[in-house]
Amino acid sequence: NEETEENTMNGTSPKYQRTHEELKKQALDLFLSKGYEASSIQEITHKTGLSVGAFYRHFASKEAIFAEIWDDYAGANIERTLKEVEKTTSLLSAMDYLLAENENFSKNETTNKLYAIYASLAVSQKLDTFPHINQSSKKYRQMLYQLIKKYCADFTEEEAITTANAMHCLMNTYSMRNADAFQAFHFERNAFRKCILTLLRL
Repeated sequence: NEETEENTMNGTSPKYQRTHEELKKQALDLFLSKGYEASSIQEITHKTGLSVGAFYRHFASKEAIFAEIWDDYAGANIERTLKEVEKTTSLLSAMDYLLAENENFSKNETTNKLYAIYASLAVSQKLDTFPHINQSSKKYRQMLYQLIKKYCADFTEEEAITTANAMHCLMNTYSMRNADAFQAFHFERNAFRKCILTLLRL
């Protein structure tokens, strides 16, 4: 019974979580197929067999459900990347993996569609914070810092921190270059690789 389930407002119950995830799944399908602006809350709830009232017991708005979708998507990608980097055996192999991963991410159609929505909503200040992305990004910077400390013995502490931060900014821009219509960054892969390796004195 929908009413009984939703009236509990228990965000930790398995049934509540299943409904929550199903709403996100159907919203994602609509956003990718029809576009964000053309998709309505009514369509999302129709696809899930729920009422509009049920939607609002899970999400405050269409912006809120998108924010969680993007947070899950981008955050999960970062987490997968971190696990794969752990398998590398040198600084060069780690960098080449990160470059390849960012290259694939930038060419992914889902990535580009979702990022375009994110950028549009961010400009209009309609999005809140992204806890998964923020946490994963901190881990990503820490991973870069640890690689530099492990393989670049001649770096001072401040150089290691600054280089890790600069690399994180560059990698993020590189991975988003095809989706960011506002900036329209252009990177040639080999030239970008050379820049990254120069930062690391390789």
